[in-house]
Amino acid sequence: MPDDPNPRAGRGRDILALVLAVVAVAALFVGNLAFWVRDDLYDTAKVEAKTERLVGSSDLQQVVTTLLVDRVVKPAVAKADDSVPSILSPLTDRLDAASVDLATKAIDKAVSSQTTQEIATRLAAEVNQQLVAGTGPVTLEPSQLLAIAAPSLTDNRVVTKIVDVADSSGCCLIVLAQRDQLPFVWRHVDAIRLAGLVLPLFAAAAGVAALVIARRRARLVLVLGAGTILAGVATLVPLWAGSHWGVDHVVGADDPSTTLVRQAARAAFAVTDEALRRQSWGLVLAGVVLVVVGIIARPKVRS
Repeated sequence: MPDDPNPRAGRGRDILALVLAVVAVAALFVGNLAFWVRDDLYDTAKVEAKTERLVGSSDLQQVVTTLLVDRVVKPAVAKADDSVPSILSPLTDRLDAASVDLATKAIDKAVSSQTTQEIATRLAAEVNQQLVAGTGPVTLEPSQLLAIAAPSLTDNRVVTKIVDVADSSGCCLIVLAQRDQLPFVWRHVDAIRLAGLVLPLFAAAAGVAALVIARRRARLVLVLGAGTILAGVATLVPLWAGSHWGVDHVVGADDPSTTLVRQAARAAFAVTDEALRRQSWGLVLAGVVLVVVGIIARPKVRS
């Protein structure tokens, strides 16, 4: 082989090709995650379609009961007394206590008759839509919380009347979490949707450009193959270790409302993580193919 007439330019091409290959692998790793978030985690219909896999935590029933009683029933009953003359307050206090007691018993009974799976399914479907909306706080109207806790409560006249007062007065809107308390994937929905499309294409384009520029293409194919395997494994290992990639990490006080958002986000992850596994295994397989092609294409060294 004749000497390279411009060895410095040749080395520059190799360095540029290597840089493009590294950029392609990095974009592939992030793009794999972004595409999964865009195509699965943000798709409420897919989350609902896989409800048989949803399993709520053991305290979910207690959380929704507490929210209904403390954030809806008690404030709504107190709100109904605003127009009652103060002279009748002793009577209304007794009536209020009786109403709260009846409603609490009905809620306890109805919620305890539900499985955590049933509650988690309704919770994930309701909250996931708001998480994907990408703007403003995540909230529940009293009637929405009632439907999540136990649909059978709509037949209870005491509870429904209290919830109607709560809805109409606006006194009991439940703010589950402010947008800035949510994990990255729920705070930057539009950006991640765009990244889920752009980054995989960019990774492919950068890889092709690296191959065009490189002088030793077989070697670069080996580098791209090894990097693709690494990108897949780097996603699979945290999944094997039980990581949720931060999608259920809600910042703020650990009160029932925050817990409810965390439960919904965790449920959405639980029914979509298999898609991420498949994608990542696909990357590993594609990387193995590239490595084999690179090995076959390497020039034979003559003895």
